Amino acid sequence: MRQRSLISICLLSFMMLAASASLAEDITIAIGLSLPPYVISDEHRGMELDVAKEALTEAGYTLVPKYVPFARVAKSIASGATDAALTQVPGTHKDLHYSDAIITYQNVAISLASSSLSIDDVSALSSYSLVAFQGAKSILGEEFAAQATAAPKYAEMADQNKQVLMMFKGRAQVFVGDINIFKYFRQALKDKGADVNAEIVIHEVFSPTDFSIAFTDAGVCAKVNTALTAMRASGRYDEIMTSYVKD
Repeated sequence: MRQRSLISICLLSFMMLAASASLAEDITIAIGLSLPPYVISDEHRGMELDVAKEALTEAGYTLVPKYVPFARVAKSIASGATDAALTQVPGTHKDLHYSDAIITYQNVAISLASSSLSIDDVSALSSYSLVAFQGAKSILGEEFAAQATAAPKYAEMADQNKQVLMMFKGRAQVFVGDINIFKYFRQALKDKGADVNAEIVIHEVFSPTDFSIAFTDAGVCAKVNTALTAMRASGRYDEIMTSYVKD
């Protein structure tokens, strides 16, 4: 009799948890198309996406992704097509509510140690052949655009896997892009047997950029901020970061 009671209690608890989960409010988020390791859309994961999912879950919501081209992410939330948008610069739109920083992009210049390049600031880049991510001239500012134009050779690539490989093969002296993207693709190339083991030098000539989640609802934003604070305090945030890239 007692065993039946325990079984009934367990079953009831399970049903209550299931009901609670099913009642979690959906939050539709506009997310840019795949940018590993931050967003890997075909696998519905990534450093930034995982943090967003867990923070929303802890806040009592369910993340429903809406993958769109990067140029349409901000437009999606501004038009009311979504409840939120990922990878947004805080304060861009006065009618939206921005979470605390969810991710930090750190663009850098990277060269092979064997090259002994002297790169102390952006102005030094004009002396070397560069390979950068697509749109770098627009995103990294006027000073970089001027140096890239003056460089003996400059190329922008949509495929950042090839961008990393170009530097290691000596087809470009300097990689310009985000440090986590570099580490992610370098490891992927290593896993495929590519020779990308040469020692590198990381030149921190760009300032880091924090990105947030933009919300239409201030209450949802506040709850997500509480969850983000807890994730950082518990070490869970760092766990997610290091699961994708390691030094």
